[in-house]
Amino acid sequence: MQDADYEKVEVTPVDIKGISTGKGISDFWVKAMTNHSIGATITEKDRPILGYLTDIKLDLHPQNLGDGYTLTFIFAPNSYF
Repeated sequence: MQDADYEKVEVTPVDIKGISTGKGISDFWVKAMTNHSIGATITEKDRPILGYLTDIKLDLHPQNLGDGYTLTFIFAPNSYF
């Protein structure tokens, strides 16, 4: 299904090499975060570290504790921490 603005959408090509090797999209989380509004807070020093980020888990807090959530960042082994 396409709406009237479909042709205006810019699509960034996917790194198909990363997908075909079973490693996922290379630097997926760095790209996702820098293209989000949080990207303005990511510095050049952050990028190499975020290159090791493999997953972000979302845990919603129980309703009796009120609104909220915890984000857990999962990193591959690296020399930073």
